[in-house]
Amino acid sequence: MIPESTNGPDQAGAELLPFVAPTSSQMRAAAAIVDSPSVIGAYAAYDWGELSEAAQVWIAAIVREARR
Repeated sequence: MIPESTNGPDQAGAELLPFVAPTSSQMRAAAAIVDSPSVIGAYAAYDWGELSEAAQVWIAAIVREARR
């Protein structure tokens, strides 16, 4: 089965927007959240510096969208 293109409308018919990379301030905010004692303690999560660059961008984008 060939997956549908992600460049067109999503399943609900809404047009998908292009990905916009997080700004440096958004990256710092995400790093502060990831490295906070409550996140590391509750989830035994990786520390920001242990994440790949792609994972850092992905998390920063999620944080940015959650803050909207």
